[in-house]
Amino acid sequence: MRTLTTAADVARQRADASPVFLLKIDFTSPSAFTLRVSDRAVTALGEDWQPLVVSWGTVEQRLEDVRPGGPPGTFEVTLNNAAKVEVSRSVTKTRLSDLIRSVRNTSNAYEWAFAKATLYYLVDKRLGSGDELTLGVFYLEDPEEIGEDIVRVRMSDLALSIEDRLRGFAITNADFPNADPDAVGRIVPFVLGGPVKDVPGLGVVAGKTTKLSADLANPA
Repeated sequence: MRTLTTAADVARQRADASPVFLLKIDFTSPSAFTLRVSDRAVTALGEDWQPLVVSWGTVEQRLEDVRPGGPPGTFEVTLNNAAKVEVSRSVTKTRLSDLIRSVRNTSNAYEWAFAKATLYYLVDKRLGSGDELTLGVFYLEDPEEIGEDIVRVRMSDLALSIEDRLRGFAITNADFPNADPDAVGRIVPFVLGGPVKDVPGLGVVAGKTTKLSADLANPA
């Protein structure tokens, strides 16, 4: 059962209370970066939160202001892809999708899959750190939809995240641009225990040529 602090309980009863959801996304690969977003520009919990949430989607549908029990297993949010995103005081991205790491986009860009996302709720944005409710800790999937104006992101709780990981890593042209066409879409085998014989390999680099460092000896 989630309980409010005394200050939050008092604030909730005010006529001018301004409740707000806050989403913190912690990226770790290839380096650490924390993105804090909400549906409005707000300073809360001692941090600035960028106004990038267009719709809280299933968060609003499945969570009440104060709800007992656990968070939903999954939820989606729709983020603004037509607004600038501040990475640091010296670095600003033109749009949110510029933060999505790919073979051709590596500067100040991050791996989204399995990044940690923490969802908070404040019954009044003027409350301080410690008065928030942590509604859940989730893990991002790769964005479901990337358009000119929006990026739609789905995330799941730890149990579903582990399940997704155990399904294996798929070969894609984005991750392996020189992969054998027959290998694209296949799951990389993983081995538990050992020793194990006859584990198949997949060709993730194809069509490459190079020169020998020395002449081959003439076989007898």
